[in-house]
Amino acid sequence: MVQLKSVADLRKNIILAMLQANNPGDEATNRTLSVLTRHLRVFGKFFRRLQQLSLERFVALPMSGDLIMFYWSQVVDSTNHPQNLTSGQHSTIRKLLAYS
Repeated sequence: MVQLKSVADLRKNIILAMLQANNPGDEATNRTLSVLTRHLRVFGKFFRRLQQLSLERFVALPMSGDLIMFYWSQVVDSTNHPQNLTSGQHSTIRKLLAYS
């Protein structure tokens, strides 16, 4: 849970910095974001699979409540962004925010 939040925060901070600087990023930055995004997707798929296999055992895990709250906070946080960032009107931003 702690690592997931760290990776998600790092990814979000990089994206926000790129947006504030109105900079699409260089090749290394885009590769970094791609790797972070893939890691986040794998974590999400893993946790989702755990839920599918046994909801009761998943809920019994020590950090499951925090994990659920983290993912829900990501949903709520996405509503605070301008609609053009979440609706996909800008292709670079759409690609960067695609995991959400």
